[in-house]
Amino acid sequence: NDLFGYLMQASDEEFLKELNYNLTRRPLYNTPNLVFSPKATFDFPPPITEVCNKRLSFPLSMQQANQFVAPRVALVGDAAHNIHPLAGQGLNLGLTDSAYLANVIVKNLKSGNDIGRQDHLREYEGASMSINSSMMYGLEFIKRSYEANDNGVTVNLRNLTTSTINNFSPLKSWFIDAANGKYSQPTDYEWKKL
Repeated sequence: NDLFGYLMQASDEEFLKELNYNLTRRPLYNTPNLVFSPKATFDFPPPITEVCNKRLSFPLSMQQANQFVAPRVALVGDAAHNIHPLAGQGLNLGLTDSAYLANVIVKNLKSGNDIGRQDHLREYEGASMSINSSMMYGLEFIKRSYEANDNGVTVNLRNLTTSTINNFSPLKSWFIDAANGKYSQPTDYEWKKL
């Protein structure tokens, strides 16, 4: 991408000018916005005046292993999957993996089963892959909706959707709970029953 190359090669002064411009410019499209409070306003951030660190870049990517388990092996966290850091969900997904794997291990121990057998680990793999896929594709959808800034219909729909979520408390609470792992964690923890 030409803008990416320019930003990485630009002097600190050019970079700050471009950054402040993009943080304070008016939107390209006059999109609808649901605001239920007449006092609701958007304040632009103060200008950034200096670059304090070396500029770094990394690609936004997502990937998932084809399988999470093999005989005597279970992949968890970043070994099993990675997602782009748009919502900071990598750690939460790793903790969710750990909880499901611990549940499967404890259940197999209580049943006298070999905890390392691949077929005994499949329950973990199924639950974890499903949760990770949902989060990965959801975040990819959000990322792509923000990349489509030259499409007025997409921008309008995206902004209307985010505005609706932000201003409708039950929906906003649901998204916050989902991001905090409320719906992805096991409903019961086997180790608590020991």
